[in-house]
Order: sequence, then structure tokens, then C-alpha cells
Amino acid sequence: MSVCIFCQNEISGDFCPHCSFSQKGREHLPGTLYFGSSLRDYVISDVTELDGESTSYMAYDRLNRRRVVIKEFLPVSIIGPRDGDTVTIQTGKEVLFKNLMMDFDDLYRTLKDLDDPATRCPA
Repeated sequence: MSVCIFCQNEISGDFCPHCSFSQKGREHLPGTLYFGSSLRDYVISDVTELDGESTSYMAYDRLNRRRVVIKEFLPVSIIGPRDGDTVTIQTGKEVLFKNLMMDFDDLYRTLKDLDDPATRCPA
């Protein structure tokens, strides 16, 4: 028996019957987070989308015990090479990066609030 890297339940194979995650990631894509990386209460599984502005990952929310999608702001056209958690911004692109990041942050904070029970309208 081993332990699922996502939900921490005991499993006997490469697939977890509790959270439905495979214990083996796909091939790593350069510039993306690694399979099994932890971000607070989330564990990264696989890249689901790369769109030039951001990277989407399938992940597991350990706190709420559910699958989630995490979107990472990463505008590939204005950043330099990534070294782990460190991202460098191309010289002269700092203002553009900051403006894009603020727009991205505003959009996804609004979307997050749609899932917040405190902001839901009564049925």
C-alpha cells in the first residue's frame, strides 16, 4: 500500500479511487510547475491549457477535498526563462507586465467570488 500524493488516502496502484487522480504525471512542459508541486492546500497535477497569458493546471484542493483548476499568470511573450518559482520580466516590459497582472487578478478574483457561498443569491 502507498499514499495518494493528492488526497493522502491509502492506495494500491497508480490511480486513486478516492480523488480519481493518477499518481503519474504527463511529460513535464518547460516553464510550467512540476507534477506534485504544492501551492498552499493545493497539489498540482497536469497542465490542461497554455494560452500565452496563463497556464491552467488540474489540481486537488486538500482543504475542500475536490478537483480544481488553477490558473497561473505567465505571459510568455514578456518574461524571460523561468527558474523554479523565479520569473524574470524582460527589460522595458515591466509596466505592461504589471498592467496585465492587475487585469488578470481582477478577473479571477471576480470569478472566485462566484464560488463563494457568502456572495451567492438565495434561490
